[in-house]
Amino acid sequence: MLEQMRKQGASVFIWLIFGILIAVFVINFGPQSPGSSQGCSGGGKRTFLTVGETTVDDAAFRWAMNLIPGESDADRAAVAFESLIMRELLAQEADRRGLRVPDGYVDRVIADGKLHFQGALLQEGDTVLDFRRAFYNEDQFFDYTQFKRWVQNRGMSVASYKKQQNREILASLMGQILMGSVPASREEAMQSYIAKNTTVSFEAVRFDPRRYGDNLLVTDADLDRWAAAHEAEVKATYAADAWKGKKQVHVRRISLPKPADTDEAPAGQPPKADPAKTKLEGIKAAIEAGRTTFVAAAKASERDPQRAARGGEMGWHDEGAPNLNDPLLDEAAKKLERGKVSEIVETEEAYTILTIDDRREGDLTYDQVKRELAEPLAREAWGKEAAKRAALAALDAVKGKSLKDVFPAEKTGVIEKDFVDVPVQSGGGTGSAAAPETGTGTGTG
Repeated sequence: MLEQMRKQGASVFIWLIFGILIAVFVINFGPQSPGSSQGCSGGGKRTFLTVGETTVDDAAFRWAMNLIPGESDADRAAVAFESLIMRELLAQEADRRGLRVPDGYVDRVIADGKLHFQGALLQEGDTVLDFRRAFYNEDQFFDYTQFKRWVQNRGMSVASYKKQQNREILASLMGQILMGSVPASREEAMQSYIAKNTTVSFEAVRFDPRRYGDNLLVTDADLDRWAAAHEAEVKATYAADAWKGKKQVHVRRISLPKPADTDEAPAGQPPKADPAKTKLEGIKAAIEAGRTTFVAAAKASERDPQRAARGGEMGWHDEGAPNLNDPLLDEAAKKLERGKVSEIVETEEAYTILTIDDRREGDLTYDQVKRELAEPLAREAWGKEAAKRAALAALDAVKGKSLKDVFPAEKTGVIEKDFVDVPVQSGGGTGSAAAPETGTGTGTG
């Protein structure tokens, strides 16, 4: 009987343990659990990281992941963790020193279209990114609904977004304080003193071969002559594999610049016709009526002298992704049939019409692409020669004078265009090249 009671007690104990495990499982993983609504919740509920005594939730992690470029989730996650650790270390030091983000400051940052990340305003290169286009409506007023949608598309609520910005701003402020208070060693101070006190001031005129080459007016005949004279050099750049299976279109354009200033029509009257657009409509009509050709019209009217000299040529471009430097032009080119003229495309700076005068696909031979291969090589060679000639002419001009007499100070740093001869011995024709850069500087002595 005693043995039977022991067995019954053990059975009750086992069922008790089993019931406790079930309860723990339901509490942690049931519908009411903190992580169960993670997929649709905009606020952070799970702890992804602990820095000191501060926890960083999943909303902060999503925030960082969405702002870090790259294709590999693993790489982006690693950078996100590193950024959040650095942010929290800086923000915690700011908290310790009693620094606070003023009330309403985060709202002002949002209204200005700015965004703090990784201890600074979010930038692309040296340019601070402006998000007003995402936050503002067509009337250029802040639109809370539009802003909220933008935030929700990044997997968080507005409150969570403001919380992240608050921490980022604190980190930015603390980073600036630390950068401004870093002590310098005696060696660093000495190097700074030497750099500042053992220099000489000088004036210089730089003749940049690249700028001369880029601004030369080069014709197809120029390129054919150069390719024939430098056939081995051009062929060395031809890689047959790079030209297999290409499906491309040959594009030309006529582009007229918009007027710098246009007077608005008085209230109640129709808007004034833009003379540039009116002129381009006439050119388009003349081409379609057969009174002129696209090439002839481009030579007479195209705003870019280089393109005008070559009949508005924009070169060969992939049919599916023309990459004509403006999405509106890309869309117009994709819709074009060979020999047709596009509708007038209005971009920020100009009115433009396009045509496609040729198509090619399959494996392209050297003869089909030799002009494209020859052009950068020719421009580089001609640019060096043109820059050298301009420098020698300038050297003669400044004899007995100062650089400021020949190159006025008000033109310092300005690149202007002037017409020069393309070097004849290099196989070129006639073109335009950039004038030299004038400037002052310092050098260590």
